Amino acid sequence: IKRSKSTIETYMKNSGYNVYNTQVKTYNGIEFITAEVSQQGKQLLIGYAKLAPNYIFMVVSANTSYTIDYSKLSEMAEIVKTAKKVA
Repeated sequence: IKRSKSTIETYMKNSGYNVYNTQVKTYNGIEFITAEVSQQGKQLLIGYAKLAPNYIFMVVSANTSYTIDYSKLSEMAEIVKTAKKVA
């Protein structure tokens, strides 16, 4: 996870985003690497979860005011649980 966390930070920075508060969080039993990112005054939450050895699930969460919102990751965890069964 630590290596993946660093890889995500580097990728997002190289894509032109400011990256801060990257961490590992668990929602409904699913582990996500989360990164708060901003660009041009807009803040987004990026969440990554591993589905299978060669597959990840990525979600970008933003509300209409483009501020960080962690509340949707619990719902996304349910989707990841279903996707893991078929990945």
